[in-house]
Amino acid sequence: MNKLVLGRLQGFASLGRPDVMACILANSTANPIYVLVKTGPVGIDYETAVLDRLLEMPRSSLDKDTSRACNVAIERGSYETVHKLLSAGLVAADYYAGSGLIIAAMHGRMEIVNLLLECPQNAPRADCQDGEALVVAARHGHVDIVRVLLECPQNAPRADCQNGEALANAALNGHIDIVRLLLEWPVNAPRADCKDGRALIFAAGNGHVDIVKLFLEWPVNAPRADCNDGRALIEAAGNGHVDIVKLLLEWPVNAPTEDCRNGQALIEAAGNGHADVVRMLLVWPEDAPRADCQNGQALIEAARNGHVDVVRMLLKWPRHAPRVDCQNGRALIEAAGNGHADVVRMLLVWPEHAPRADFNDGLALLVAAENGHLDVVRLLLEWPVNAPRADCRNGQALIEAASSGEVYVVRELLGWLEDANSLRRHALIAASSHANMEFRRVNPQQFRPKSLQRKNPQHFRRKNQKNPQEFRRKNQKNPQEFRRKNQKNPQEFRRKNQKNLHRRQNPQQNIQMQTLALTQKTIVCSDTLNSQMTTLTFV
Repeated sequence: MNKLVLGRLQGFASLGRPDVMACILANSTANPIYVLVKTGPVGIDYETAVLDRLLEMPRSSLDKDTSRACNVAIERGSYETVHKLLSAGLVAADYYAGSGLIIAAMHGRMEIVNLLLECPQNAPRADCQDGEALVVAARHGHVDIVRVLLECPQNAPRADCQNGEALANAALNGHIDIVRLLLEWPVNAPRADCKDGRALIFAAGNGHVDIVKLFLEWPVNAPRADCNDGRALIEAAGNGHVDIVKLLLEWPVNAPTEDCRNGQALIEAAGNGHADVVRMLLVWPEDAPRADCQNGQALIEAARNGHVDVVRMLLKWPRHAPRVDCQNGRALIEAAGNGHADVVRMLLVWPEHAPRADFNDGLALLVAAENGHLDVVRLLLEWPVNAPRADCRNGQALIEAASSGEVYVVRELLGWLEDANSLRRHALIAASSHANMEFRRVNPQQFRPKSLQRKNPQHFRRKNQKNPQEFRRKNQKNPQEFRRKNQKNPQEFRRKNQKNLHRRQNPQQNIQMQTLALTQKTIVCSDTLNSQMTTLTFV
């Protein structure tokens, strides 16, 4: 439906002409009811006046499938529109296995939920789709709809439908009133530890300390604080909920150990930069995780995400501190690859077991160049001890930077090369193969030969176009003679130019020609030896 029709609808709505609006809709679209409900003007009692005029028209003029219009009306809360569609028999109340009821429960449309459930014909089951309406209502915190569904006299959903999915969703989003309602339901109430404590894990991960305490204190089938091998502790630590971490560790019965899953809670907290949680876990009096658990994985995760305070804390820890070069210097590689120059500098200057700046043949320089982290590249190249060579790994850093279109990194690397000619060809091929010609963005006019640079293009045009008519007459004195001169033997001309026609029609050769043209493009780079901008061209 175009904007012109919508503009007409708005105009007639302001004039109060629903009959004209209905005619425009019926003649402009195959789905007039859907268009009216979704994009029609508001202000005429939720479009019901126009809908009445549409319902008076022949059925062939209306939507073939009015369920879409009904879905939109439910989402917008248009009670009268839904009621008219149901009363006219254009859509059944249980269409698509109760999809309308589920949408109404999701959006909290209490009146429409009652309308659908009380419909005299084809009313949807309250437990349609295995209680999906109850699950979505619990997820979005609509406690009144949850109660209406559970109290439905016929076909009410079980409170523990889908193995307690409604309870888990309510706990996930912190709806403690729905959690309590479900747990206290007299018939088929879900177990508090359903799905191995999944509801507790969800609540702990999202920081709902009141719901966590409610689950742990539940008198029947309460989940263990260390359920699922301490998953609740890991989720709480990873999201920085220090109060829940402390609550779980101090729980008097079945408390999780701090080093559960080989210190996974410490790793998650370090990776997300929660220094307070990291410190709490390390100083815990019993079963505290080692700072170097999983061969220094906590240090690596903190370095990857640039949490310099956590990196410093782990390296300075008095007991079982991780080595800076653990896992073959992976912490330095991760920090360099993600552009955390401060972490890279800290790792390189550490007094014990510091990795070399060129370890593993300059792998840190390679990943930094590939990802375009110019500050890290410059830091590594300028490092006073064991700095990596700019052409390490046969110039792979330069090639990867060119492939990624990192023009400033390419300039920096070329400036450190004594003889860059041997690598420029490979860098150009890599850039062209990845269609990265972004080097030309740096003012291409500046790097043209002086003979081709135009100081004043407008002056050049005026100079050569003083008298266009005279120029044309001068070059077109006798057009007929010119044509005869160049077309003495048309047949010979055609044969001459059709000798290699089969080659031009060869797709494989066309691809090769396109590749050659691509590789002959120019890359602008920096040549610090000459202190001027030069160009590289693949010949």
